[in-house]
Amino acid sequence: MLIPYLSFNGSCEEALHLYAEAFGGKIEYVSRWSEQTGSSALAGKVMHAHVSLGEFGVLNAGDTETPVVFGNAISMLARFDDATKAKAAAAKLYEGGALVQDFTANPPPDEGSMCAVISDKFGYTWIFACPNV
Repeated sequence: MLIPYLSFNGSCEEALHLYAEAFGGKIEYVSRWSEQTGSSALAGKVMHAHVSLGEFGVLNAGDTETPVVFGNAISMLARFDDATKAKAAAAKLYEGGALVQDFTANPPPDEGSMCAVISDKFGYTWIFACPNV
């Protein structure tokens, strides 16, 4: 099983709540840094967390003092069976983020789907795919 692990510089808990809400999931597990396990800057922050994303699976995440560097090498992809649900989740992650590409029909030989790309306020890129209706 491959599980994405996202790193944050202090905003992990906020991100997890947003992702759980957007995908109809919940935070299953959180362990926290202490001054014994990390620095005083990390104390109380998320060391490791496990979040269910409803029908979309799970992801793990944590805060780190190592600078998080963003690029375009990896994106999170969520496939929806329903365009309304896809647009609602995309709108939730768009809050405070940026629209990279609005929902657009995929070109042939695609099976009739469309997708949008959102960069959330934490810097992660999400691709939302759904039927083109």
